[in-house]
Amino acid sequence: MSMITRSRGRKSLRSKPNIIFSTNFSNDTGYSASGYGSLEYTNVPTGFDAIRCQGASSLEVLPVGINGSNALRISYDPALGQPTCALLKHLTQNTNTGFNELFVRFRVKLPNAFKWGDGTSPIDYWKWMRLAQNEVWPSPFVGENRADSFYVVTTCGWNPAYNEWCGFSSAWGANAGDNLTSGSAGGYHCVVYHESGSRPPAIPGWTIDKTTNVGFLQTYTDSQAQDWVTVEFRYRLATSETAQNGIFHAHYNNVKQNEPDRFVTAYNTLGLPAFTGAPTANHNGFNIIGLYDNMATLNVDWDEIGVDGYIDVNDFAVATNRIGHEYNP
Repeated sequence: MSMITRSRGRKSLRSKPNIIFSTNFSNDTGYSASGYGSLEYTNVPTGFDAIRCQGASSLEVLPVGINGSNALRISYDPALGQPTCALLKHLTQNTNTGFNELFVRFRVKLPNAFKWGDGTSPIDYWKWMRLAQNEVWPSPFVGENRADSFYVVTTCGWNPAYNEWCGFSSAWGANAGDNLTSGSAGGYHCVVYHESGSRPPAIPGWTIDKTTNVGFLQTYTDSQAQDWVTVEFRYRLATSETAQNGIFHAHYNNVKQNEPDRFVTAYNTLGLPAFTGAPTANHNGFNIIGLYDNMATLNVDWDEIGVDGYIDVNDFAVATNRIGHEYNP
């Protein structure tokens, strides 16, 4: 039985979420997109402003959600080393306004025959979320490759040093103006590793088979079929460049994950003074969100016989306070 049920009218002590944007893809039956190497602004799901899906990567709305509802299936081209598949939403339609704190909640489900990793190495990055400040409106979106870019990138990955887990980290950074083609890899970074001690929390049901296939996330080696997992991220901008009081944390199925929430590692690829240019409330708030993005070499096995290489996504919501496990768009 699914861990998620669609029930209305349930009373809760938690305040009602202040929703900025939400979708369950119910108005997008039959939607599909593929082969957009650059941003596409017309063929987009309801409420979004742009998409990008390179090569044979694709976005499809299918009746594979909870209780047969619609869900968005995201697939990545196995022939590409760093394929992109992303949906973009401008939250304010104003370049100079945004939100200093956001909560992003959605449900995800892996296929029962999923393979991720080469068996020996750390699993590289898979970008699940992007936020940015001062993003231009109207389109086209520029992203981090501009002088006034302040951004957050949340990635999912795994490292064998931490044993069995598959969790998230977030990089908060800025472009300094002299590396405008380097994106999130070339500017100042302030990285938040969501961990406690030496082991970050695992996403429920996402296990690493380290006995027979060290380094693989393989759902088809488990005896239990995959279920929907609710993921919620909290992002709060620091009050100043030196305050270090920005927050990133995660809930899985309504359970808040281990501390710490705050910045624990800072590194600087351009030799800038510490925290100079980091995302803060002084640079206006977040005004654009990207749901998923690119991954690095994680999809190389997705065209093997017997392997299903995709992820299903549903009930996407953005708010200024906690959304919670039960909320349905």
